Amino acid sequence: WIADDSVSHVFVYTEAGERVGKYKADNPVSFAYDGARTMYVSCKGDDTIRGIDIDSGEQVTSFSDKLLDHPTGLALQGDNLYALSQNTKKLLLFSLTTQKLSKTLADLEDLPENLLLTNGC
Repeated sequence: WIADDSVSHVFVYTEAGERVGKYKADNPVSFAYDGARTMYVSCKGDDTIRGIDIDSGEQVTSFSDKLLDHPTGLALQGDNLYALSQNTKKLLLFSLTTQKLSKTLADLEDLPENLLLTNGC
């Protein structure tokens, strides 16, 4: 999966380098895939995280909150969507079930860009 903001798409490639998917997303910055056919995308200039059905390419859900300002890094774990809010310098936790902000996990000192969860987090 490659987010290419210069052409406003997220592309999907096989291990052999064959492109097998293309999804419209205005200036995508980050994405996460849930393994159940939904890709979550954050875009530059948009304070919303959109859930896109990878079969239809249609938006099926969205997440927003006043604390979510220029979302950058995204990660999924169970029912949780983690998002970095660059302009408010926060690590936020959203519920996939309620589509609402559950809590602020951290106030950060700098402008966050990427997020990686590891086992045990």
